[in-house]
Amino acid sequence: MNAIPARRFSLLGTLRLDIGTRTVAVTAGKMKVVLAALLLNENEPVTRDRLIEYMWEKPPASARTLLHSVILRLRRITGDHQFIRTRGSNYVLRVEPGELDLHDLSALLEKADSARAHLDVTTEHDCLSRAVELWRGPTLADVPSPALRLGIATRFDEMKLQALNRQIDLDLALGRYAQVVSRLRELTHEHPFNEHFWKQLMTALYRCGRQAEALSAYHELRRMLDRELGIEPDPDVKAVYQSILRPDSDDDSRRR
Repeated sequence: MNAIPARRFSLLGTLRLDIGTRTVAVTAGKMKVVLAALLLNENEPVTRDRLIEYMWEKPPASARTLLHSVILRLRRITGDHQFIRTRGSNYVLRVEPGELDLHDLSALLEKADSARAHLDVTTEHDCLSRAVELWRGPTLADVPSPALRLGIATRFDEMKLQALNRQIDLDLALGRYAQVVSRLRELTHEHPFNEHFWKQLMTALYRCGRQAEALSAYHELRRMLDRELGIEPDPDVKAVYQSILRPDSDDDSRRR
């Protein structure tokens, strides 16, 4: 009896499908949309109408026929007629535990939460680092579906930022100030409106003895927020700024 080839589905970045040692080339945009939608609803039936909504903002009259063609092509390139199953007017993609990168993400974040509850900083940091490494770029980076990207992909990318925030908070708690400065410079450039990254950057710089740079980072943030949004920095960021200015701020900045 031939063994069933191992499968691996990846959504945290460009869409990727591996079967055994072969990477299946899913090149057509509509095929990517359908496969991503079915993976995001793994093991649950998805209606034809919902898939069509993901494929087109304004569906053509032949939408159902074209969807059927896409399903057939996905079955053909995987070599498995049961790869996508038909259930009445619905389609289902069976995914086993561990086949999807979202499974790994969920498990790592759950383990990180458990470690935090048990004050296990080392395990929490390790799990968060491994979770962040799962992303190979923006979620569904090459899937041409505004409905999927805005409605679902954005949520996963926000999870990445939250994991990064937590990971760097732990680095700071462990005294790894110099090690995170370069990364925080990149993150504040990539996500200028994420004030927590700025707060972390200010703290790391100050704890490295680079007070002037820490203050400069605050003023850069303040100018950008005023110019782009007409607002002031968050009160927590202001509090860090004030603690850096005060001569007796050493203990305060450690706690932040």
